[in-house]
Amino acid sequence: GDPAGSLLVPPVQQPSRRQAVVAKDVTGTTGKGGGEAKNGTHEEEQDAVLTRLVDLLVTSNLNLAMTVQAQGQHLHAIALCTSVLRIKPREAKAFYRRGVAALELGEDFEAAVKDLARARDLAPGDALIARKLAEGRRLLKAQLARESRAYAAFFLSSAPDEEEGATGGAAGQG
Repeated sequence: GDPAGSLLVPPVQQPSRRQAVVAKDVTGTTGKGGGEAKNGTHEEEQDAVLTRLVDLLVTSNLNLAMTVQAQGQHLHAIALCTSVLRIKPREAKAFYRRGVAALELGEDFEAAVKDLARARDLAPGDALIARKLAEGRRLLKAQLARESRAYAAFFLSSAPDEEEGATGGAAGQG
């Protein structure tokens, strides 16, 4: 079968783990008495459990994004990071990993630089982000220079035809 599938937790075990996290008595009461306190903080407990589950989902997706990116699956990494940003729109790691994946794809350096700049804004002291942002800016600048030369060559190659037509017409009149 699938070698990667053997590393994953079987789906049968996942619901029981999830149920254990949700059903856990986070108040620390033994169930004898303390009913009022338990009911009063029930929503807070649910919020705490939900926060833990969201954090686990974010961490898992970011780790998976790093793994698939290392395997060259940059589009998959971008999709995973985008899903994280829908949940946590200020997650520097998601912007960083999505930006790096976009750099590796080499198709949209502008989007890569934008993501890396956002990551740097969210984590200003991170030297790795700063290095990748500088690399992205360099690649974007080089791409823009190549495009500029290509457009200049295109327009210059069409200009002599027009000049020849104009001088040829004037020579024919004289």
